[in-house]
This record gives sequence, structure tokens and C-alpha cells, in this order.
Amino acid sequence: MSRRDSARHIKPVSLRAFRTTKVIFMTQTFIPGKDAALEDSIARFQQKLLDLGFHIEEASWLNPVPNVWSVHIRDKECALCFTNGKGATKKAALASALGEYFERLSTNYFFADFWLGETVANGPFVHYPNEKWFPLTEYDDVPEGLLDARLRAFYDPENELTGSQLIDLQSGNEARGICGLPFTRQSDNQTVYIPMNIIGNLYVSNGMSAGNTRNEARVQGLSEVFERYVKNRIIAESISLPEIPAEVMARYPAVMESIATLEAEGSRFSPMTARWAVSIRLSASCCSTRLTVPALLLLARILTLALRWNVQ
Repeated sequence: MSRRDSARHIKPVSLRAFRTTKVIFMTQTFIPGKDAALEDSIARFQQKLLDLGFHIEEASWLNPVPNVWSVHIRDKECALCFTNGKGATKKAALASALGEYFERLSTNYFFADFWLGETVANGPFVHYPNEKWFPLTEYDDVPEGLLDARLRAFYDPENELTGSQLIDLQSGNEARGICGLPFTRQSDNQTVYIPMNIIGNLYVSNGMSAGNTRNEARVQGLSEVFERYVKNRIIAESISLPEIPAEVMARYPAVMESIATLEAEGSRFSPMTARWAVSIRLSASCCSTRLTVPALLLLARILTLALRWNVQ
């Protein structure tokens, strides 16, 4: 196991399937911020998927440098239903991929790019049983009951948005109207209906999350929103990120080991700077998938360190 994982806890497990009780020791790996051991998360995710009729296979693994793992998992009967996971260890990568599979299942993301046909479009519901449909108005205004005042001002500051522009792709059912999904406004716990069209067009998979507990999932979803905000601000404002002092980098030996391996493979990488547009340059001989993916993962980790250092 990598040093990136926190200290392991040894738990005795009793096997009562034998006449004579035996005791074995199961190694459990805990990562800070997660409410269950990786082993428990993997077992639970796999069993729940099997119970739902999904037969998941680990199609491919990559571990081209130390402390960087990635895995591609998919349904055996439908290879288009797939996810990718990454992590500092093999178990962390698999847990990541399985968690993302649940994210995509629960949000119907596997089918986000497809028209689902007339039968679904006219069925009891298209996306969720608690969806609400808003008929188009005579003047094609955005129907009352969709969005709240603040969101209307945010999405349509010039009052140019029409109702017909909000028909969702999956149903394409103009006669039925606009499909709104219920979201809970956290400030007062009021329900706000947001058009599925807005969710699909603007947010795609951003904010989707899964976790061992409700709060873990909420933290992950919020973290992803913050992550996108920071990234967009860096790009929009052309922010030059600060250099990371050598003593700070030294606190992360696993990252340094990964960087050293990349450099030995011929990559030109400067870990002392977080100016990410130029901080990693792969030579032509290293631009294969096997090196590009871990290189980008390392870049993300260095960027995270830079942002943390800047805040401190």
C-alpha cells in the first residue's frame, strides 16, 4: 500500500462457517475524508451493482508510475456504460471508478446524449418520478414555477430566454412542455424546479457525487463545484500560480517519486512551479496514452498543492 493511504487498522474477523471458530485479520485502508475503508466501499459498491443486475468488469488497468493508478470499468452487457477511476493505490482507483458508476446511474448520465424515443417521452416520467412538467405558454415565456427570481436573473439577465429553448433532449416533447427537476434550496429548504435542459447543457457531470454516507457525498459534490470555480477563475483571469517551495514539495514523497519516474522516462517536468500551462512538457516519445494520463494526474496534484500553499 502507498504511503498516501492513512494508517491501517487491523480488525479481527470471526469465521463461523466452521465448527471450530477461526480468527483472521483483515487489513482495512482508510483515506482521510472518507467514512469507510476502501475495502468496505468496494465490496458494498460491487454487491449493490450486482443486485441491480449490472455485471461490472475491470477492463483495463494502468500504473505507469509509482503512486498513480487508473482503471476502466464497464458493464459486460453494455460496454458504453463505463467509468474511469484514479487514485494513489489500486484500491483507491477501483473505489473511485465504482463510486462514479453510481453517480452516473443515479443521474441518468449514461443516457444524457440520447433521445429516448416516443414511448419514454410520453411515459409516466422521463427522468425521475418526481419531475414536473410545465406547458409552453402562448407567448413562449418561461413558465411560472420554473426557477426562482435569483436563478432567473442569473440564467437570463437580458430577458431573452424562451420556453421552447428549454425542451429537454431526452424527450424532445414540445407538446408536453418543459421538464423541471426538484432541487432543494439550502437557505430555506424550499423546492425549486430547474429545467432538465439547463442541467444537461450547462453542468453535464459537474456536481455529481457518491459516497459512503450522505454527508460524504454532499462534501464531494460541493468540493467539485469549488474545484470548477477555481479552475475557471485561473483560466479567465490568467492567474499566474505561485512557485511551490522545495520544502513544501518534500512533504509529499509519493508525488516526488512519481515525478522522478516521469523524468526518468523522458518527460520534462518542473515540480517547483505551479504555472501549470508550462509546468509539464511531454516529449514526442512520451505522448502515448500510458504517459499522458498519469502526467495530467500529477499536474492536477501539483496544482492542488500550489493552491493550498497560496491560501496559506
